[in-house]
Amino acid sequence: LKPSATRADEPTNYDAKRLRVEIKDIQGNVVKSTNDFYNDEDFAGDIALKPGNYTIVAHSYNWDGSGSGFNAPYYYGSSTATVTEGTIKTVKFTCTQANVKVTVNYDDSFKEYFTSASTKVSSASTGVTPLQFVMGQTTQSGYFPVGNLTTTLEVTNKKGIKNTQTDEITGVQ
Repeated sequence: LKPSATRADEPTNYDAKRLRVEIKDIQGNVVKSTNDFYNDEDFAGDIALKPGNYTIVAHSYNWDGSGSGFNAPYYYGSSTATVTEGTIKTVKFTCTQANVKVTVNYDDSFKEYFTSASTKVSSASTGVTPLQFVMGQTTQSGYFPVGNLTTTLEVTNKKGIKNTQTDEITGVQ
């Protein structure tokens, strides 16, 4: 299964609360899946599986978190289970955010000195589109794959003088 979004595209009609769940056998074959875990009646009760070892994976549907996007958190979680004949096995695990949230805020003291400001955030990951945060316009948070980031701040002060500063953010987790 390939998500519809690519590394350089923001997800369309993305809903972070909609989870794709896959149950895979020991060979990695998907034996049961859904694109909407919370609304799929087939996943509402017990699921009959042959005895064996399984991996259960849940992640945000229609987005793989490998690109950048505004308001696009990516959630992922997995667990393993051994099913034995005649027993019921409950598997619990937590999906956590698996990409990096970036928010740029220009506070009032900053705005007193500059007529315009824009911050471009870029990922060190290949093929990830940078996101632009413009003072007075961009209010959303951006999301990037986990990895080092670069920020480039461009400002124009009250005298019309432009300046640029670039910073590396390393050790991003």
